[in-house]
Amino acid sequence: MIRDARRLCFDTNALIYLLDRVKPYCDWLDPLFASVAFGEVGAVFSVVTEAEVRVKPLRDRRDEEIDRIAALLAHRNVDVVIADRDIARAASTIRADHNLGLPDSLIVATAIVSGCDALIGNDKRCASRVTEIPYIYLEEAVKA
Repeated sequence: MIRDARRLCFDTNALIYLLDRVKPYCDWLDPLFASVAFGEVGAVFSVVTEAEVRVKPLRDRRDEEIDRIAALLAHRNVDVVIADRDIARAASTIRADHNLGLPDSLIVATAIVSGCDALIGNDKRCASRVTEIPYIYLEEAVKA
């Protein structure tokens, strides 16, 4: 499934694992992001993910980490998608159907509306409830 993917959306926890080098997840994510860097795969992030991933470095006043986040999200093969009305409508349906929180619903909706082949994250609730797009659950993926 992931081998044939051309466009992947990443949940906030996946980006945090990559940036903070959280094992074993970063080892699994590294080849994917290398594929993004080489233009083999496009990466999509919700604007919600950008907001979430910046909070801790801002609180801790770690400007170098904010710069790293900005550089990664500005890469030519990365799209940060703003929540428009199509995404808002899809998120409300996902929230109603699956009882997910609004941030998670917006991230899932972003992946779907943006035409992603899969959403990658480590949210057990999303993994067990979301059916509209393949959800690659990192906890299981790193064991496979």
